[in-house]
Amino acid sequence: MTMGGAQHEQALAQTLSAAYPLLQELPAALREAVMAASAVHEFRDGAMVFGEHQGCGGLPLVLQGAVKVFKRSEAGREIVLYRVARGETCVLTSSCLLGGSDYSADGAAEGALRLAMVPASLFQRMIAESPAFRGFLFATLSERLAGLMERVERLAFHRLDRRIGEFLVERADAGFLSIAMTHQQIADEIGSVREMVTRTLGQMAEQGLVELSRSGVRIADAEGVRALAAGERAGDKGH
Repeated sequence: MTMGGAQHEQALAQTLSAAYPLLQELPAALREAVMAASAVHEFRDGAMVFGEHQGCGGLPLVLQGAVKVFKRSEAGREIVLYRVARGETCVLTSSCLLGGSDYSADGAAEGALRLAMVPASLFQRMIAESPAFRGFLFATLSERLAGLMERVERLAFHRLDRRIGEFLVERADAGFLSIAMTHQQIADEIGSVREMVTRTLGQMAEQGLVELSRSGVRIADAEGVRALAAGERAGDKGH
C-alpha cells in the first residue's frame, strides 16, 4: 500500500469511528477488515441510493447527510417510512442482508450524502463476532418497528388535521417553527395527497394555528397545534 493509500485508509477509519464509535468495540482483526474494505460513496441531494426490488450490496454507514426511506404507490404517491442519519443504521438493509432478500422500499439522499458501504460478508461477521454490534442492530430494529407501528396507527386512526399537527409538533420539537416544505412534501411525510393537505392547512390558517406563504408553513399558535396533535381539538376528518 502506498503512503497516500495508507493515509486515506487512516482518515476513513477516523471518520467512521467518529460517526460509529461502536466500531472500536469490534475484534481487532474484524475492525481492520471493515476499515480496509469499506468503500465511500457520495450522492447529491435527491439522488437514489437504492431502489425497490434491488439487491442489497452491503451495509451503508452514513457519514454526512441522511437517507430517506420511503414507499411509492403505482399512482405515484409516497410515504416516508424513516430516515437514516449519521451514526444510525438502515434496518431495511439489515433485514435484506439477514434474509437474503431484495429491498422492499426506496432510499434517496437528503442533503449532500456521504456514506461508507460495508460488504455483506463483513456485516455477517460483525453480527457473529461482536455483541456490541448485535446490540446496536437489535436496538435499532426495535426502535424502528415501534416508530413504524406508530405511523400505521396515525394513518389508520388519526384525522388528517391531527396528523398534520403531529408532524408540525415534531418539527417544532426539533427547533423548526417555520417549515420550508411544499404541501406535496408534507403530504408525502404523512401519507396523504396534496389537495387534502392544502385544504386542511387552509382551515388551520383560518383558525390561527399556522401561517401559510410561498416559503412554507409557520406555526403561529404552538399550544393550539400541540392540542390538535394530542387529539384535543375537533377538525377536518379527511384522509
